[in-house]
Amino acid sequence: MKKGIAAVFILLAACGQGEEGSITNPDDDNNTEDTSETIVVHVPAENQDDLIETLRSWSETELDNSDGGLFIATDNTDGPAEEGEIVQQIAAEDLSETAESLEAYGEAIDAEETFPVHLNSVSYTREELLGTLEQFPEEDGSWYEEGAFLGGSVFIQSNTVEIRVTSKEDVNESAMEKDLGSLDFISWEESSSSVRGPDGLPEEEPDHTGTVTNINEEGRPLIDNDLYITIIDADVFKEDEQIAPDEIEEGEDVQVWTAGSYLDSDPQQGEALVVNILTEETEEADTREQLFTAPVEKEIKVSDHAEEVAAQDSAVLLEDPDEIEQLAYALQIKDRLDSEAGPYLAASGGESGTCPVEPEKMQIYSDGTLELHPDPIDGQNCNSDYNPYTLIIPVELSFMEEVEMIDPTPVSDRMQLPLE
Repeated sequence: MKKGIAAVFILLAACGQGEEGSITNPDDDNNTEDTSETIVVHVPAENQDDLIETLRSWSETELDNSDGGLFIATDNTDGPAEEGEIVQQIAAEDLSETAESLEAYGEAIDAEETFPVHLNSVSYTREELLGTLEQFPEEDGSWYEEGAFLGGSVFIQSNTVEIRVTSKEDVNESAMEKDLGSLDFISWEESSSSVRGPDGLPEEEPDHTGTVTNINEEGRPLIDNDLYITIIDADVFKEDEQIAPDEIEEGEDVQVWTAGSYLDSDPQQGEALVVNILTEETEEADTREQLFTAPVEKEIKVSDHAEEVAAQDSAVLLEDPDEIEQLAYALQIKDRLDSEAGPYLAASGGESGTCPVEPEKMQIYSDGTLELHPDPIDGQNCNSDYNPYTLIIPVELSFMEEVEMIDPTPVSDRMQLPLE
C-alpha cells in the first residue's frame, strides 16, 4: 500500500479512570468483532486531553509502524471500552510488548489520576488506510470508470476505508485486489450525486443545508461556521439557473452536496460537488411533503393516432375495465393494453419530435401534484412541431387519490393538467 495523507475523523468525548500500572486481559467474549486481542493499560494523566497528548507522543516514538490510530469510545462502540474511554488501535497480533511499552512510558508521568487505555489488535495501520484513500484519485480509469470516484473517509474505529462511488458497478474490484492484495478493509457507499433531476440538482438529499456565514480569502464559503467548502469545480445553481461559483454571497442559504470526505480541522473542510442557493421561491417549493415515489414501468406510448381520434390535452384516471377497453379500441392497442390490469393514468397531448424524453419515475406531493421525471418537455434543441400522442401509465389507486394535477405534463407546451 502507498503511504499518504487524507481525511480522518478523530472523535472527542469524556474521560474515565482506573488504577495505575495494572494490565488486564478481558475475556474473549468481550473482544470487538475485528480484533483478536484487547489489553487495558491504566496510564497516569491530569486529564483526558493530557492523556491523548501522552498517547500521541508515545505512538510517535514507540509504535514502529504499528499505529492504527486512536479514538474515544461512544455508547455504540463494540468491545469492552465504555463510553468516554480511549481506544488505541495497534496493527499487531501480539499486544503484550506494546502494553509493556505503554506501561513503562506511563511510569515517568507524575499524575494523581490514571485513565484506562484499551489496546486493540487490528490489521492495518492508520498510514496504510490513509495511503489507500490517497491512492484512489490516482487510479481513475483503472480501479473504476472515469469520474465514478466521489470521495472517501478513513474510519479508525472500524479500521476501514469507506469509498463513495456513483455505482458499485463502476468499480473494477479485480484490478484493485491485484494492486492492494485484499479488499476486506474497504466498504462502499453508492451515491446518486451524479444522477441529476430536471433542475440539474442531485436526486439524493443534500449533505448539508445551512447559511453562508463567511467567505474566506480563497473564496471558500463557510457553512454555519462549521464547514468550509471548496467550490472551484462545483456546479452552482440559483432559481434553476447555473451560475458561477464566485457568485455565492455571504448570508445566503444553501444546500450542499459534497464529495464525502472531510479534513479533520476546526472548522471542517470539504469539497462541494453541487451547491444550490435557496431563495424564497425555492424554499417555498421545498416545503411540500413527498408522499410517494415510484418508477414509471410498463407504460404505453401511442403516437400513431387514428384520424378520427384527436389527441386532447387531458389527464384521466381510468379504473373501469369497460372505459379502459374503449380507450384501447380507440387507440387500436387492444393487444397491448390489459383492461383488467388498471387503474391507469392516461395523459394525452403532443410533444416535439426532436426531443422525445421518456419519463422514468413519478413523485406525488402533499399539494396534490404528480410530477414526472425527467421533464418530458424540458428537452434541448426542440422544434415547435406538435405530434399528438397518449401516454398510459399503470398506477396505484391508493396513491392517486391525492393527485389533482400532473406537473410537468408530457403534453405540448402546457406545464400542468388537472386530473379528471
